[in-house]
Amino acid sequence: MMLNDRDNLCIYFDLENISKIKNINISKIMKDLITKYDTKEENDEPVFAYKIACGNTESISRYREQLRNLNFEIKEAPHIVKKKNRSDLIISLDAFEKLYLDKPTINEFIFVTNDSDFSVIMDILRRYGKKVVLITSKDDSDREIFNNSSDDILIIDNYCDTPDEDGKSKTAVEKKEIKKTGSALNEDDVAVNKLIKILKALDQDKHYTLANVASKFKVNNKSFDIGRTKFKKFGKLAEYLQEKGLIKIENINNDKIIIIINLELNIK
Repeated sequence: MMLNDRDNLCIYFDLENISKIKNINISKIMKDLITKYDTKEENDEPVFAYKIACGNTESISRYREQLRNLNFEIKEAPHIVKKKNRSDLIISLDAFEKLYLDKPTINEFIFVTNDSDFSVIMDILRRYGKKVVLITSKDDSDREIFNNSSDDILIIDNYCDTPDEDGKSKTAVEKKEIKKTGSALNEDDVAVNKLIKILKALDQDKHYTLANVASKFKVNNKSFDIGRTKFKKFGKLAEYLQEKGLIKIENINNDKIIIIINLELNIK
């Protein structure tokens, strides 16, 4: 595959809007996005065609070293009215310009923000066939306005470094995995329960393709990252339910069909 055939990504950091979230590891976000982006060939790893961070002087200074090492373009957006700056306007206009010029073609736009004002440009980008990913806080990930204007939602808290007892940094997710409690549901159990919930909402007398159920799972759980479970992929999660006798997966006319048997498995 030629280099110019690769998918191009564009990422925007609304620095001031996420300033209350501490110790964001931008490098881990970038690496995770490359891994998550859907590719079908071994040599078509996507590239970040544009990396832009926007904020006021204080928010920029907090991340300047990381941004400089990752070759981000930094745009300062000073306050113009009380505490409101123009980051949302600057970023939205920049994204619209890139959509209009289409040179190079951007396949995926990523916004790192908690600001719902970005839902306007996100909607426009999706209207023209662009994939839109939002990286936001856990509290904001369930907001309806974000779920209706993005294709995927990632939780920024998962990319925050926290000091460990030995002085080394670990992400919040890594620490969570180390300190799982017996009473709390782990991510594997959550994935199982989420799939059971989807299946219970379907017509029990009909058969559904694996791809169709996977799509419903993704649409209804945009902020849930199955890659952080032991299953890694939806197909493995479905196979687990088959092993437990809840469903049966059959090949019919070159399609994998899910046949619901019973959905009585409940994880507490």
